[in-house]
Amino acid sequence: MNNITKSFGKNTVLKNAAFSFEKNAVNLVIGKNGSGKTTLFKTLYGLIRRFDGELEPCSYKMMSENSVFMKNRSGYENLEYFLEKDEIGGIGEYIDAFSMGDYIHKKVKTYSQGMRKKLALTMILSSVCDAILLDEPTNGLDVPSVMILKSIIAEKKKTTTVIVSSHDSGLFDKSFADAVFIIKDKCLKRVEPEREDSTLFIVGTVRPIDETQFTVVDRYNDGSYCIRIMKGEEGDAARALSDYGLVLFKPSDVEEMKAGLIS
Repeated sequence: MNNITKSFGKNTVLKNAAFSFEKNAVNLVIGKNGSGKTTLFKTLYGLIRRFDGELEPCSYKMMSENSVFMKNRSGYENLEYFLEKDEIGGIGEYIDAFSMGDYIHKKVKTYSQGMRKKLALTMILSSVCDAILLDEPTNGLDVPSVMILKSIIAEKKKTTTVIVSSHDSGLFDKSFADAVFIIKDKCLKRVEPEREDSTLFIVGTVRPIDETQFTVVDRYNDGSYCIRIMKGEEGDAARALSDYGLVLFKPSDVEEMKAGLIS
């Protein structure tokens, strides 16, 4: 994406968004409700056609929060109707994984929110395309189903680029996302999840630090930094930072970093 800007009247939702998602990987887009996640996905999918900027050609399939089904048809009939012939063969493994066997042949109008979400996930995960867009896929799912979904996505990324949006911090971990993006103030920026070989630190100094000397993950509005330091090198880093008038040096978990970016 190159400098994507989308406004609804005088309300600008996305402003000069320029980034690239990783191919054959899980890309997690985090932002609070109303931040522009769904608008971003609709723009990628083609539901929103009028915007400024450029999109790279890519075949997307999208699962939205409010996927529409034929309510007087069974879940299985909906899958047969909406999926291509070469995609139908893959639905069995997802029906089994989400334990849908007891109701897949019942009318969709009898489904709970969680059942409809599993049906929507089965449809999108069975699709053959370059990339799938999962907009708030965990809403309506119980904890076991979320764990199953994560496992399925980890397998799906071997053949398809997966782009997931969420306001749920539970998905923000190194075991799930290969790349993490945060929407804030109408802009999209990439951040880094935690790694086992290093630690994120919140650093405050009296003057700007040399970003060629330290791995800066992000900068905060109060002038402090979030930097990555290899484990075992914390002391050396603290001494080097003292040249900048170090006033704050403390470990930061991902939650603290994310809270500073989203709040």
